[in-house]
Amino acid sequence: MRNQRFGKKTKFDALAWCLFYLTVLLGVFSVWFALQVDQIQGAGFLRFLFYAKSYHFFLESASILVSLSIFLMAVYSYRYVQNTKLLAMGYTFFASGMLDAIYLTGYTGFMLLPDPETVSMRSGFFLVASRFVCALGLVVVCIVVENRKERIRTFFWFSLEICILSLLVWFIAWNPLEILSGFGGDPSIVVHAVQSGVIVLLAAAMLVTFRNYRIRPDRLHILMAASFTLLCNSEILSLSLRPDAPYGEAMALLLKLVGLGLLFDIFYVHGVRRPYVLLSEAKDTLNQYVNELDKQVVERTIELTRLNDRLMADVDLARDVQRSMLPTVLPQGESVRFSVGYVPADTLSGDFYN
Repeated sequence: MRNQRFGKKTKFDALAWCLFYLTVLLGVFSVWFALQVDQIQGAGFLRFLFYAKSYHFFLESASILVSLSIFLMAVYSYRYVQNTKLLAMGYTFFASGMLDAIYLTGYTGFMLLPDPETVSMRSGFFLVASRFVCALGLVVVCIVVENRKERIRTFFWFSLEICILSLLVWFIAWNPLEILSGFGGDPSIVVHAVQSGVIVLLAAAMLVTFRNYRIRPDRLHILMAASFTLLCNSEILSLSLRPDAPYGEAMALLLKLVGLGLLFDIFYVHGVRRPYVLLSEAKDTLNQYVNELDKQVVERTIELTRLNDRLMADVDLARDVQRSMLPTVLPQGESVRFSVGYVPADTLSGDFYN
């Protein structure tokens, strides 16, 4: 049985490693393909800018919905499962989703900023800030202890996150220290620096995940590393794009969405679905034990009934033998008459008369 379990686990881990290598190849191919398509489009051979922009809006909206879904799942399930990693993941994607939503409103030209003419530039800062917060949060998720003895005060930490997020939005929107203007008035330098930091953080999260896998081999660690690979390739593609590269931008968003979806599946399985699966397996095992016990009870009952019938037959035979030993004719006299009574305590008796 032990060898079968080890073989099954090795086979499943092999599948997880195959998925990881597949995400690496898929990410590299996506980066190369997006750059080639944008180069062809830049030469005037493709004319699908309108559709590319529509894809951009759709993919960004989908990533926001996934981020908010992870947040709601983490917060509402914490009181039952008390998974600290899942809660940290939820807070991370709440902040990232809010920043993405602000970026998306600026992308459509609806966001209100102090300087309306800088809408496009400021919305880009919200995008890179969202990715930086996401990468930093993923590093924290990989480091934090999964199950803590102390219960976390969710309302306090969520209020603190709202305050920090509001401060970050104010800093990006108003740019009080003129840091976002960049060196020499070129804000792209700051954007590229932040994107490089995101890549470094995602690589660090991947290394921490591999370290966790060596400490406690679990297929979920490999799947997390696969999602980090997709997110890292998405950021590398965004960093490598030209200013007018709609297809590469859409591909980067698609890689990000797939990575977020994989993380959602990982933490849904690990944080929410797995306890119920284990409970269901324990229930099935208990029902199997109960059924086996019922079968044993029925078999023992039949056996005891058979033995009891045999014993009662022996008792009836012994009763007949005992009665046959009693005299049937009593002595008679002219002045004396005899009368007897034989009343056993049960079916048999231990007393006789002569």
